Amino acid sequence: MEYSLHVTGRGSDEELRVLKRLVEVLEEEASDGEEEEEDPWTEEAFLEFWSGLGGNAKKALREISEQPEGYPITELLSELGISGATLGGHLSSVGFRMRKFEGYEWPVWRDGESGVYTMPSEVAEAIQKRGL
Repeated sequence: MEYSLHVTGRGSDEELRVLKRLVEVLEEEASDGEEEEEDPWTEEAFLEFWSGLGGNAKKALREISEQPEGYPITELLSELGISGATLGGHLSSVGFRMRKFEGYEWPVWRDGESGVYTMPSEVAEAIQKRGL
């Protein structure tokens, strides 16, 4: 993103410092908005990630891997025989594990608007292929 800002006028040194700081903040916000590319999961990295998950999280991810393009939440809850709150608790270990795998794509996403969980194909394939 490119932009330019040109300011003319009269003011005190303090006003000039405030304007300079405003430009710095705008530049920081502009750079924060740029998306960083995430690393693809390697089999080795995924297995390390998987080894630190709780059993209930693994069970939920195994099930989601059956329909990675979009597993309806209501269907998933029914299949697992649990409530949404319980599922949220089970999947919390995914969030905790992701702290150690910064830069990697999340292995599961919940789209609250459409009511589905999705999973990257390489993650679903790793779970299915290895019978995890």
